[in-house]
Amino acid sequence: MKRAKGTTTPPITSTHTTQGSELGFNFELFAHCTSFFGEKVVLLGNFNGEGLGEENKDFKVLVRCKPGVEFIRVLVKNHRMVGATLIGDVDLAETFENLLMNQINIASIEDELLREDVDLEDYFD
Repeated sequence: MKRAKGTTTPPITSTHTTQGSELGFNFELFAHCTSFFGEKVVLLGNFNGEGLGEENKDFKVLVRCKPGVEFIRVLVKNHRMVGATLIGDVDLAETFENLLMNQINIASIEDELLREDVDLEDYFD
């Protein structure tokens, strides 16, 4: 079965329609979910900051860490979220995905974005 999928998937994903455009779907946002040492890991957008420039000059890094519970790292450029790493029991992945895809200006709440007492799910979903 793997062999059949491996031989048919590349031609299918590279096929163009009769109008010459790509297939009927586009990937708007990089997102990857996995488990590492038993912890849920979610990587969104430009989670590693590659190509963003110099940290604290061209982009800002926001971090919330509760050892053994959660780790959240958000990359912000021009008051818009450009990437995020979420590890552990974190329910913010969908909210962060919406912020990334919609390129919402978060300047007004940027400093409070990762505070635990701020309910981002209700604010942005």
